[in-house]
Amino acid sequence: MSASILLLPNQQMRCINLPANACTVPLTLDLLNCFSAERHQLAPGVGMWIDSCGQGLGREVNMPATKLSVRLGGLWIPWYGPVLVCGIDEQGRSHDLTADQLRHLAPYLLGLS
Repeated sequence: MSASILLLPNQQMRCINLPANACTVPLTLDLLNCFSAERHQLAPGVGMWIDSCGQGLGREVNMPATKLSVRLGGLWIPWYGPVLVCGIDEQGRSHDLTADQLRHLAPYLLGLS
């Protein structure tokens, strides 16, 4: 099983599948409903796509994404709007999280709301 996780500011999360070998930037912009996104590394091989203009656009703070980032050792920086958590390969390309990555993240995802 592999999947990416869309964390929403309203405390909901959705599992989605990224198309294999596809450019994820247009898809990410569509999923995040934004026009500019950037990816931050959460852990080795795991990244988080965020709306890079979310705060300036007055989007809601995404507490689940903010808490996940802190739980994985990141600084307490509020993230805004929907956030996509996915795998990152050696070339920096985004892909679905592997089953092992999902198992590793599961304890961090529990109780994020």
